[in-house]
Amino acid sequence: MANSPSRHTPASDDVIIAKSDVSSGHYTLGTLQAPGQFLCATYGEAIAKGTKYAKTSRVRIWHTEDGQTFIPLTRPSTKSGDLKAMEAVSVRHR
Repeated sequence: MANSPSRHTPASDDVIIAKSDVSSGHYTLGTLQAPGQFLCATYGEAIAKGTKYAKTSRVRIWHTEDGQTFIPLTRPSTKSGDLKAMEAVSVRHR
């Protein structure tokens, strides 16, 4: 299954949240194939929009600071495609 909770890297259609510019504090939403497609003013906005897309598309959400290391923020639930927050993940924002 493409969205197995044991994966350690994003699938090509998973949502990637990245900081767009260190000084601006904005975040982008995209995928590995199409990074930075949507600009969000805050991390909270990026999470909200990313979660909405991920739920309907049954994909996972990841965070990256450098485009090389990815932190899973959600994992698929076993019930009806719902997403569950990863309890052990803590991402610090500057």
